[in-house]
Parts: sequence; C-alpha cells; structure tokens
Amino acid sequence: QDSPPEKPSRVARGGVCAERRPSQGDQAPAIERGFAAADREKVWRGEDNRIQHIYREELVMAARLRPYQTAGADWLAGKTTALLADQMRLGKSAQAITAAHRLWPANQHGLFIGVVCPASVVPVWHEQFKSWWPGQQPNLHVASYDKVARGAFDAFAFDVLILDEAHYLKNKDAVRTKKILGDRCDRVGGLVWRAGAVWCLTGTPTPNHPAELWPVLRALAPETIQKGGAPMNYWSFVSTYCKTKDNGFGQQI
Repeated sequence: QDSPPEKPSRVARGGVCAERRPSQGDQAPAIERGFAAADREKVWRGEDNRIQHIYREELVMAARLRPYQTAGADWLAGKTTALLADQMRLGKSAQAITAAHRLWPANQHGLFIGVVCPASVVPVWHEQFKSWWPGQQPNLHVASYDKVARGAFDAFAFDVLILDEAHYLKNKDAVRTKKILGDRCDRVGGLVWRAGAVWCLTGTPTPNHPAELWPVLRALAPETIQKGGAPMNYWSFVSTYCKTKDNGFGQQI
C-alpha cells in the first residue's frame, strides 16, 4: 500500500439523522444531484470531460436508488459527521457509497475511504462498492472492529470514514471504542480525528438504553448534548436520559 495521505482539512460538523422510513411505491427518478454549480456549468459547456463522465455515471447510479435512499445520500454528502439510523434492510451502505461518490469531483486524486465493520461483512462491503461505485474504484480499505482495535488503521487518514454497525461503539470503555473515538470519546487521538468525514450507520443505535449512544454523540456531535456550556459527561447524560437503580453494587441503567 502507498503511504497514507496527509490529514484531511477540517470543515464544519454535521448532525444526527433521525430514523426514516420509505413510503410505499417508492421509485427512484433519474435526477441530477451531487455536483457544485461550477461543475455543472463545466458539464453543460463540455469543458471538463472527466466531470462530464462522472456526472453521467451519477445519473445512472441515482436511477437505481429509491427516493428515500437518494435523500439519505444527499444528506450524508453534506455532512462531515452523521449518524444514519434507517431500519435494517433499507440500504444504508448504498446511501453511504453514493454519498462518498458525490465527493469525487472535488478530489482530483481520488478519495481515500475507510470502512470499519463487523468481520462477517468485510467481504460484503467490497462487493457493495463494486455494485454501487461506478467506474474507477476509490482507495478503499475495509477492516473489522477487532483489527482496527489492534492497530490496522493506525497509519492511515481518510477522506471518508464509514463506521458500519456503529452500535459496536456503545461501550465507552471498550478498546475498539477508544481506538476509534479517542480515549475520552472526544475524537482526540482516535481514528475519527484523522478523517475528513465520519458517517455512522446502524439500524439499532441504542440496543439496550439511551446511554449507549453517548460515545458517538460525545465524539461526533458534542454540540447536541450541551449542558452548562459544555458537552455532558457520561453520568450526566445517564441522569438526564436514563432511569437507574441501585443493585447493591452500584448504579444500574
């Protein structure tokens, strides 16, 4: 592998996406999306063959998406941090890949993309990129949470980092959570600190209780959990959003 690229530049943070459900009879129109106005003007004037080629590919790809997926891809493409929490089997991976592809014209040297996911779906992500990314493939690196916890991505920085099944980061004290979100879940020193955009995907953001969302929110959207002018710490978040009881050994959520 080539040496890792320079750390991507910082831009404004994004937000958290609420769960969305598709309406019945969704059909994906072939519509024009994902390009800056200047790029579109170049296409119409025929001044940039490369952008024109990618633009045509984008239309073909958009025609395969349902409207709710197109909306999700549009939303992700405009965010530098996001949590896409669509229900399972609604095509979150297709939305994330499409969103990443829409950043392609702005990066003349190709995107450097990282995917962290459960080990069982590592080959699935490679197949998904082959299916949903038209033309030349990006610089793609896919690794399991366990391998990332052992340092698989320590030498890399990514333009786009996709955290699939992001509820794997629900335990603030887990090694993989600290490796990805930072020791204090504040990004610092974590893999997310070396990424231009970080998109979390999960159909079950809080499998057991709301506090399981704190590590991701603290790292990627601290402005959403402000209290007294600063992000809430874990136990402040728990006292605000969870019910607890004393089980004789301490507080249990």
